[in-house]
Amino acid sequence: MENDDKYRMLFDAAVDAWKFQIDSYWTRMSHFAVFELAFAAGLWKIFETQQHYFTSVGLAFGAIVLTIIWIVNNSRLHEYILYYWSRIGHFESLLALSPDDSIVLHFKKNRHHKRFPGEYHIYIQMIPMLFLAGWFWMFIWSICKLTHALGVR
Repeated sequence: MENDDKYRMLFDAAVDAWKFQIDSYWTRMSHFAVFELAFAAGLWKIFETQQHYFTSVGLAFGAIVLTIIWIVNNSRLHEYILYYWSRIGHFESLLALSPDDSIVLHFKKNRHHKRFPGEYHIYIQMIPMLFLAGWFWMFIWSICKLTHALGVR
């Protein structure tokens, strides 16, 4: 096998792994978001209509832990995406692709201007951060209601 064929094969493998990580990222993100929305509706029902404050404190704490896992999971997946992105760039350099044909090496030069400042993965992390803020709010509110219901001053 010639070097060019070997590099093309490795390049294709890196692109496939990168695409898999992107798809996995979006699938997991969607599952976490749907689960947390359903969880929020259920917790609100327990809190508002049933007034089970012990339960709502525990569930809100559990939701905080779940959301932290979501944030860590997003960060780890982002690391894998960056790893395979760098591998694609490495094999592009070995294949000596022209700047117009490259995916990674000339990305910043070929990319159109960003509409918004900052990095995409930071914007994506804002979604679980909003859930996390909501869970902390629900946790504190549940504790306040619980202490009031128990007559603790």
